[in-house]
Amino acid sequence: MSWRTLAKSNSDLINGIKNLGLVKSDIVFQAMKNVDRGHFADDKATAYFDRPQSIGYGATISAPHMHAFAMEDLKDHIHKGARILDVGSGSGYLCACFAEMLDILEKGDKDLSYEGQGRVFGLEIVKELVDKSVNNLKKFDKGRKWLESGRIRIIHGNGWEGLDEVAGPFDAIHVGAAAEEVPQKLMHILAPGGRCVIPVGEQHNTQYYKVIDKTLDGEIKASNKMEVQYVPLVRQGKGMEKRKVSNHEQKQQKGTV
Repeated sequence: MSWRTLAKSNSDLINGIKNLGLVKSDIVFQAMKNVDRGHFADDKATAYFDRPQSIGYGATISAPHMHAFAMEDLKDHIHKGARILDVGSGSGYLCACFAEMLDILEKGDKDLSYEGQGRVFGLEIVKELVDKSVNNLKKFDKGRKWLESGRIRIIHGNGWEGLDEVAGPFDAIHVGAAAEEVPQKLMHILAPGGRCVIPVGEQHNTQYYKVIDKTLDGEIKASNKMEVQYVPLVRQGKGMEKRKVSNHEQKQQKGTV
């Protein structure tokens, strides 16, 4: 579907994927409309194409429709004061979209204390991408304010290890690479009533994009939404040349799908 929207502006891109039925809710539409993908894409000529792009170090900024899927799946778990974790945060784009969703929800709430405001944490195993994503956010006023205020924090770390409980628990967790099994440390820091979206399965075998909910009493319930093919979620600081680039996305980059 990526070739259907080859726009020249962020507004046209988001309108295009909305017209295809890929963006369904107002809050996801407004957040994606307000965050310019061009700040996060290396290739400015194709920044507004609905396809993934390389951002170096074997990683990509995913196709906008895939970001839309994730945001739609998580939107009901993103509320005032929500804690959101993006594992494999890459360019920082999805962190910015999550932060914009929080801005929309919390706008004008004078009773909301600083401590009660929502936070977005990006967890990235490639140190160079941590630095790059911070620099991307500094390209525009709102991004700088998010960093200065602590609305967004990008952390160098291993997704399999999650984050300590000081940052969490998290109401919404997004993971951008496939784990052989659901990382239990991520489930531990998923808040009761929270949701995680993650591709699960071994490389070269069947993998599923899973939607995982934790009930208020702590029970984990998972469902398979669609079949996907991603490379593994890296456990250590090695193999980054393969990180986060699915076979499908590689084909999209080459224009073969």
